[in-house]
Amino acid sequence: MESLLAYDRLHSDTAGGSHFARLGISLSTRHFAPSAPSFGVSELTPASRCGFPRVPAGFVGDLHPSPLHMGIFFLGGEMEFEASDGERRHDVPGNADAVLAAVQL
Repeated sequence: MESLLAYDRLHSDTAGGSHFARLGISLSTRHFAPSAPSFGVSELTPASRCGFPRVPAGFVGDLHPSPLHMGIFFLGGEMEFEASDGERRHDVPGNADAVLAAVQL
């Protein structure tokens, strides 16, 4: 069975402005972890680097280009992202459809 994991992508246009786009990753139901029931899994992608930032409570940053391509997953707290066109997205833990991928300008 196929399903889709939806996420928001924050990307730049050719003029350097940023915008959100709703995208999806295909998941195929398969026996991925022995002895556990089958569940949806995407194609596996190699990763060359991985890091874990902790943003302090109350942090407010100026609009800036992403320093690198990253996926953001919330383990605690909440955060709001704003594109240069003024659109905003608010993300919290447990929001399965709120994976945000920021793409380098």
